[in-house]
Amino acid sequence: MKAISVLIPDGEHPLALRVVRSLGFTHRVTVDLLTCERWPSSRFSRFCRHCHFTTRRITDGDRGHAILDTVTAAPVDVLLPVSVEGIRLVLAEQQALMHHVAIPPLPDLATLDMANDKAALCRFARRCNVPLPPSLLFPDEVSDSGALLHLAYPILLKPATLDGGRGFQLFRDSQTLSTFLATNPGVRAAGRYVLQSYLAGSDFGLNVLCRNGEILAFTVQKNPLSVSPPFGPAAGIHFVTDAEPLEIGTRLLSALRWNGVANLDMLRCAATGEMLLLEMNPRYWRTLLGSVYAGVNFPYLACLAALDRPLPPTDYRTIAYAEKSVALREALRMVAGRTLLPGFRLKNTSMSAALKDPLPGLAYYGTRLLSRCRHLHRGGRGESKASGAPFPCATGTEAASPRKRAS
Repeated sequence: MKAISVLIPDGEHPLALRVVRSLGFTHRVTVDLLTCERWPSSRFSRFCRHCHFTTRRITDGDRGHAILDTVTAAPVDVLLPVSVEGIRLVLAEQQALMHHVAIPPLPDLATLDMANDKAALCRFARRCNVPLPPSLLFPDEVSDSGALLHLAYPILLKPATLDGGRGFQLFRDSQTLSTFLATNPGVRAAGRYVLQSYLAGSDFGLNVLCRNGEILAFTVQKNPLSVSPPFGPAAGIHFVTDAEPLEIGTRLLSALRWNGVANLDMLRCAATGEMLLLEMNPRYWRTLLGSVYAGVNFPYLACLAALDRPLPPTDYRTIAYAEKSVALREALRMVAGRTLLPGFRLKNTSMSAALKDPLPGLAYYGTRLLSRCRHLHRGGRGESKASGAPFPCATGTEAASPRKRAS
């Protein structure tokens, strides 16, 4: 069978390399990239056939036209965006693109924006009776400090549109939170937030590919290990069979009439045993390769769906998966008989994927080393500002035991 030719239009995005490797491991796909960076790490993958370049300085509209020009000139079967930004670019030119290339199921722009906005999704989930942790939307539902007494503490403050745990802060009492909200003008200036009771429990993720709200393929993961920053993506996960995350996800995705891939973060509350929705990532996710090792290759299935080909039965396996940040440590723990991730196998890790496709990692660390050498050569002048939350930490806030997620 002829290999499927795929173009990733947002090839500079950090998730692109994970999608490239997922497609490459099938040996049934060739991958091209369109990127606004000259040397993204995904360009060096052995699974990347060709990299098309467009300057970073052009507008989104011009980049949309560049995508159209590329699929018109290059032999491409499927256009596969991997990020929210990439999906928006494709949606802007979708009608013109459909005459030249197949496009996988994608949400419309309004649904994409709702799913990508924690506050908007919270409102929608409430209307659909999808269970959530006790939550308030700030500032809409916090008219005075008394409203803050309606939630159980500790409370997690979550920016509506940042992902990966960025900007999250934990508050132990209402007085500290009330003072923080009142004395930090950057909070109101930065936009909307979700105030959510931080409940003890087990973290789960539901990964899906959907068409018109119907789940075509899925995996369920339990997330026992995380990495920095606190509340950031999971680093070690178990793929499990658990009907409850699937039931909650089906209810939400059906109501959204969702199209495309998504990762839903959930929590099984320790006190009640109830499964609660935390948030939704309307794109590919960091632990994507874990699903591939578990027998469900979401990028490849999305390509088949774009071409209206039947999806093969998935060989879903309940395995453990680890990111390379913990893979070597867990390998040493396994030898000593003290692994924190039962069922851990080095072959089911992102480190294994990197060893099979080493050049992107070498290019990434080489670029970092070169940047560091240039900085030292300049005598340390012009240090970059530390990245972090969009507003300063207040006294009394903290980053407690991390909420482990797959984003």
